[in-house]
This record gives sequence, C-alpha cells and structure tokens, in this order.
Amino acid sequence: MTLRAILIGAVGAACAAPTAALGLNYGVEADVVSDYVWRGMVFSPGFVLEPYAYVSAAGITPALWANVQLEDEYNTLDEVDFMISYGRPIDPLYLELGYVYYYLPPYEHEEPAHIEGTEVITTDPTDTHDVFLIAAYSPLPILTVYSDHYLTAVGNPGGYYVDVGVGTGHAFGDALALDAYFEVGVGNPKFNDYNMNRDKAALNLVETGVSVTACFLGVMYVRPHVSYTTLIDGDLREAAGEDNESFWFGGAAVGIEG
Repeated sequence: MTLRAILIGAVGAACAAPTAALGLNYGVEADVVSDYVWRGMVFSPGFVLEPYAYVSAAGITPALWANVQLEDEYNTLDEVDFMISYGRPIDPLYLELGYVYYYLPPYEHEEPAHIEGTEVITTDPTDTHDVFLIAAYSPLPILTVYSDHYLTAVGNPGGYYVDVGVGTGHAFGDALALDAYFEVGVGNPKFNDYNMNRDKAALNLVETGVSVTACFLGVMYVRPHVSYTTLIDGDLREAAGEDNESFWFGGAAVGIEG
C-alpha cells in the first residue's frame, strides 16, 4: 500500500473505523503485483509480492513494507522499507511529516547478464534514507489534491522528488469502494543522476490508476488495482529503454484493517 492510498481513503473508509477508545488503526496487507514499479522505474523481471503492515495512534504511524521477487532465481527479498510519520489535519489541509529508510539487502546475479557460463556475483546496494512531507486538500468530499515531497538525507544526499496529484473515491455502503488517482512526478538533478544516470531536473512521469476495494467481515478486504505510467522526459525515456518507457502494471491485495 502507498501513502497515496491512505490519503484518498481506498481501504480505511470502506472497511474499518479507528478503535474508539484509543483512536487506534492497524493493518496488514499482501499485494501481488505484475511489476515492482517505483516513480516510473521498473525494478523486477516480473511478478513481485509486496507485504505491508502498520499501526497508527494519535497521528503517529510506524510502518513496514517489503518487496519480494517472484521471478528471479537469485534475488528474493530485495528491499525492506522502515517508515514512521506523524500526520494531522490543519484546516484546510492534512499534513504528514515522516522518515523512511530503504534497506537493500545484498543480492546475487549473473555478470554479464544472460550469457551462459557467466559468474554469479554478489552486489551490496547502497541504502538510502528520505525525509518526506505530504500535503493534501479536499475541496469536495470525493476529491483530494495532494503533493508528496521526498528529500534524500543519506545515500544520495540532496536528491529530491515531488509528485502532485488528484485522487477521488466513492464508497458504496460498507462493503465496496472505488478509487482513482492521477499524478505527475518531478525529480531534481541529483535524484535523476543517481537513479537513471541523467544529471538534470525533469518532469519525470505521468501516472494514473484505479482500484476497487471489497470488504468482508468488517475488517478483511480484497483490492484489485491497475495503473499506467509513462516517462515524459526524452533523456529519461532513453535511459529506461524502449520496453520501460510506458506500461501498464497491476495486481491484487488482500489485507486486514482494524
């Protein structure tokens, strides 16, 4: 699950309310996705499993997210993200300030790739740490305008990425919800140089997606979802390669919230 999904209320509004005595929310989710896609970039050869868990009380939310490769014989668990944030409404906005540590375990791969008899080597990627600020405004009950700002503090200090988007959703009673989003993303020169070997600021991407959440027993849910992303800047499209310039990706999540 993304912070975007929490903001536009895809799951929480449809399936579970906070525990009255403590204002407590919790959730556990397993999402099977056709590709691991992050800010318009693909980091998998095929299907992945993305588990997610969080607890939230008094506006404070620690969370854990991971990516597990399902179609790579060497690289199984290739990322674990540790997040903590504090969010609260400050009329007319919702603001959330947080920190995320991207832990990238060592992994094995063939070098050079796809050549018979090559050596399997181990690579130890550089972990990075971001601080982030999320701002959201809802001019209508079914509409949220949001902006997510990520500044890298460790690993690639000074890297900055921002997205601006709009989300909309509607709950059909207590059992079904429909949500959609549209956003654009921008990276500064340090972000794009580190991630795509292009030392320039750019309008990185346009992305849109839709999800349907069906709830069971008040706390369980199934959430099929699909998105389309396309890189905008010509240099970034060249760096990504023809197969990764624009594509559909999607999957289905199963989870519990309370």
